[in-house]
Amino acid sequence: MKPGPAGAGLAMVAGLWLSGAVQAIGPGEAPLIDAGASAAGIEVDLRMGGRVRGVFHAMEGHIERLGDDRLQVSVRLDARSLELDGPEWMERSMRSSKFLNVDDHPWIHFRSEPFPPALVKDGGAMAGSVELRGVARPVAFRVDPSACDTPGHGCDIEVSGQVSRRDFGMTAYRVWLRDEVGFHFHVRLRQP
Repeated sequence: MKPGPAGAGLAMVAGLWLSGAVQAIGPGEAPLIDAGASAAGIEVDLRMGGRVRGVFHAMEGHIERLGDDRLQVSVRLDARSLELDGPEWMERSMRSSKFLNVDDHPWIHFRSEPFPPALVKDGGAMAGSVELRGVARPVAFRVDPSACDTPGHGCDIEVSGQVSRRDFGMTAYRVWLRDEVGFHFHVRLRQP
């Protein structure tokens, strides 16, 4: 994973799902992320060894087709829907005002920079910005090359990346948690 701002994973996810869908998008149409068939996860490494993983149970997003045939993705994760596989104290800490601050900032939002449709099929870096805890930062995630001819429909669009929690004001728990936060996305698309 490449380091980058938090939420970058979201941008990648949105961008990746489009490669195969782009050919099927007519004028004015914008594919949506199929929230029931897609998955978004997070992982944080503990300083004393070990890794805590979590899943966001709610996400939404869509793809825009721009006039020059490039695509732009917008993805939102509901931070309140996060469920961790670690201890209960860790889940409370992640939701608290010292980390994701889900009460004041329930959504993590990613918007990609315009990108060519081939990115979803061929893979590569996806740039954009992520808003987390009310702070927006540029991000760069990695889109994996597609495992099929119709990414987002015939197979998942897979995106991953890391962000620095310091970049978003999450400086608490430095004794227990490493700075990097990983995001992983498996995206499926559907027509509106």
